[in-house]
Amino acid sequence: MLLFNREIVTTGEMDKIMPIIQEAIAMVRAAGIPMNAYAGANGFVSGTIVFTAEYESTAARAAAQSKLFNQAWFDLNRKILAFVPQNLPQREDMMFNFERGGDEIVEIPMGTIFNSTYFTLANPANFPKALAWANEMAEIGKKITGNDSSVLYSIYGPLGIIGMVEGYENFAKADEARAKVLANAEWMPKFLEGGMFAMPGTIFRKQIVKIA
Repeated sequence: MLLFNREIVTTGEMDKIMPIIQEAIAMVRAAGIPMNAYAGANGFVSGTIVFTAEYESTAARAAAQSKLFNQAWFDLNRKILAFVPQNLPQREDMMFNFERGGDEIVEIPMGTIFNSTYFTLANPANFPKALAWANEMAEIGKKITGNDSSVLYSIYGPLGIIGMVEGYENFAKADEARAKVLANAEWMPKFLEGGMFAMPGTIFRKQIVKIA
């Protein structure tokens, strides 16, 4: 399974932006695309909106996108772009492959929090070892918190990115899980091992919350 990811940095005028986002999500879902929209929380530039959708293949994404090539969709995109400052750098669209998780498309409740930790490989030759380490981290986290993680890697957009993603019912549950892993003697040493795979300055921890 693949995960499409698009981030846009907006002006942050959410009272004006939210109706457009809700209209966009309704339109893509009517076309059979299981897209979700999130507000970037901790770790993001203020005003960031993240759109994600899961596909079985890039061909499936192309087929789904073709259903949106109409005037209504183009007009809606113009509405969104009116709240995207042209002087702010925007991130490339990315496609990730699920190494762990992503076995089925599920409905994500509103308000769900996702924590993501990702980094860029310093040496592409370490890709297999880095994926093995990420899976070990997921296993340790699951043992401590009971919550499994997805492990992903980029296949389109900037390459060499490996990510681990966990979902929580709310911020309080996310805080509770974080406290549990930090209190565990096994977790931090294993987490620090990941530093041997990462390019300096590319390790990020971020949160998003589902808004549509």
